[in-house]
Amino acid sequence: MKTSYCGHGVFPLPAERCLLCGREAGAAALGLRIKGKHICANCEKALIGSCCRDENYSHYVNGLKNIWRCPVA
Repeated sequence: MKTSYCGHGVFPLPAERCLLCGREAGAAALGLRIKGKHICANCEKALIGSCCRDENYSHYVNGLKNIWRCPVA
């Protein structure tokens, strides 16, 4: 479990989740990291193999747009 020290003690960080599917990333999470955001290996594979005519294509595009909109990343 990842932890953070903020001057008042050590606190666990919230579990990291895939930006596209929301699944929790395991300790040895594979996939992509873009601007500090995680995309799991399953979504990475689906994203790479997708075509603009696929029914989930807009879901992937909108998920990737969220990376660039996030001011904290």
